[in-house]
Amino acid sequence: MEMRLSDEVSRMESGLERRQRTLDEVNDLSRRTIRECARSITALHNSSAQEAESHLKEARAFAAKLGKLDSEFRYISVQAYQELAEAEILREIKASGRIPSPAELGLPEDAYLLGLMDVVGELKRSMLLSLMKGDVREAGGYFSFMQEIYDSTRGIRFPESVLPMFRKKQDTARIQLENAGSDLLKFSKARTAATIK
Repeated sequence: MEMRLSDEVSRMESGLERRQRTLDEVNDLSRRTIRECARSITALHNSSAQEAESHLKEARAFAAKLGKLDSEFRYISVQAYQELAEAEILREIKASGRIPSPAELGLPEDAYLLGLMDVVGELKRSMLLSLMKGDVREAGGYFSFMQEIYDSTRGIRFPESVLPMFRKKQDTARIQLENAGSDLLKFSKARTAATIK
């Protein structure tokens, strides 16, 4: 039986329309995941653990739906997983003083590494908030986590095609660590000077 080109084109068009609907859904779920993660991180910095967990629960639900759809569009969804990794890691550090593994979080390893590097900036923010409260011990704890993350990942060297954006995030983390160390030292010196007076 001879092929009718119009039928074939119609069939292909239907397939493309399905892909478009999936893409739209992936974009929507990615945005929702990222938004809830940002809200969770803000709540963590405001010491609202319950609110942070509520937003994180929403983010997890969106990410779970995303994982069932994104096989063709992972270049889009990886940012959502990365933001989820960042929020999950920060929450665990604040809640129990430990860094969870990618297996514990059920997240892809590349997204985990990218999110881990972003946690350094959030830890710096937590450190500065602790210093503003005069809690040097807590600030030092956050700084130690920053150092652990950077030192543990400093040997990772892969091209962009293997691990996109990682080198840039790594460089940013190094600068944040150096600045945080300087801030901590200045505060400690100022506090010592005030005590001597």
